[in-house]
Amino acid sequence: ALDTVAPIASTQNLTVFLDANGNASISAQDLDNNSTDNCEISSLSISTSTFDCSDISGDNSIQIVSDGSWTESTVIDSTSVFSFPWSGAPALPATATFNQPVDVGQPYPWVSIQPIPGSQVIRSFNYIRFYRKTFTLSSLNNLSARARMSVDDDMENYINGKLLAREGSYAQSNFKGAPHDLHIDSSGTTNGFNGGDAFDFVSTLSLDSLFNIGNNEIILAVRNGIGNNRGGFTFALDLNTDFEGNPVVLTVEDASGNTSQATGLVTVVDTIAPSITNLSNSLLVNAASGDTAARAFWFLPNASDACGIQSFNGTHHPGDHFPIGTTTVTYTALDVNGNSTSASFNVTVVEPTPAARVETIATTQNGDVKSIDESLNGDQDEAALQAKVFELYPNPLANGQALTLSVSSTNEEPTEISVYNSTGQLVYAQKTKLQKGVNTIELSLQNLRTGTYFVRTHAQSKAYPFIVK
Repeated sequence: ALDTVAPIASTQNLTVFLDANGNASISAQDLDNNSTDNCEISSLSISTSTFDCSDISGDNSIQIVSDGSWTESTVIDSTSVFSFPWSGAPALPATATFNQPVDVGQPYPWVSIQPIPGSQVIRSFNYIRFYRKTFTLSSLNNLSARARMSVDDDMENYINGKLLAREGSYAQSNFKGAPHDLHIDSSGTTNGFNGGDAFDFVSTLSLDSLFNIGNNEIILAVRNGIGNNRGGFTFALDLNTDFEGNPVVLTVEDASGNTSQATGLVTVVDTIAPSITNLSNSLLVNAASGDTAARAFWFLPNASDACGIQSFNGTHHPGDHFPIGTTTVTYTALDVNGNSTSASFNVTVVEPTPAARVETIATTQNGDVKSIDESLNGDQDEAALQAKVFELYPNPLANGQALTLSVSSTNEEPTEISVYNSTGQLVYAQKTKLQKGVNTIELSLQNLRTGTYFVRTHAQSKAYPFIVK
């Protein structure tokens, strides 16, 4: 026996979470909610399986405008072409007849129809022609609709086969001057909204009865005269509603080729916090003798997020003055979906002491605190030192003056000394060989402009600032 009974498609609403790359995916089996068939289901498929940051829950506003994406029906109706005022099309064509591309452009060599912003004028020829566009809605909650239209000669606007509005009295005002403008929401209907022209007829049906969750269609019936009579239209439909999820259509097919569809809603959520990279290590800074504060410099960190960064702020900035003691510098990144992350480092400012500078103090594995200069000259624990001498002088540096670098090494090793400007651009490089102990190296820096620069060796991740005045 021939099976002509379609399956019963059933869906469930889903919530998916974006990964660190801003992507998520579902399968047809995820959306299916025990669809059934009198014989056997052969396949399940879905209209959308992948989601990204653009699909995250939020405002659900769409605009449908007249453009080249519409289709025209092969049906041409002449039964009511001579009725004035126009009482409308007697019937709408079958969906399968909308297989022709529309003719975009003005009906005449001059601009006879002023396009609504964002739309295009579509030419229409004699008799009654039909034009179709499909769209989807994920929610009908708090739905509002605004329909705008200019037409030569007359037009009807159908939503899912139900008449929304008609302009059936031919007049030049139909396509010259302000467009027809209709606004409908929960508070009522305004025909001639925002100073626009009014339609001859507006439906009293509620928006909930006109529109569907999931697939929708709009059909425009446009009437012109006979013979070589021509005209055209420009159209825009703005819809706003609460967002409840992304509509995904599940198609269920049985073994005999019968199909049915149902729509489920997929809510996309982003819970991944931004990442902060290139954060400075904690800094030790010497205050000048008698000063109660010192300036500290570091490279700015970076913030990134798959969906985008809303803000990125720090509690302090490179070049700020820090008091003697330890101050925590914190950077906080906030992404566009409200996720945040913070990262911190410390700036410690100390007064110099006769015994040693902070940069020349290190802790050995046995807990002793010693001068690095002293430790590097014969101490048995030298391999256990956890810090190195790194000192620049004079700082600030006069233009054309040589910069002296004092750096320690636990063994002989080649290195490269690099100098960067405040934008991270390399401005000087010098290769040298470090000897065991403290090395004093003179850098011949010429033609450096006034500003802040950073120097580091190949073996160190930390960059040290100096100022050219």
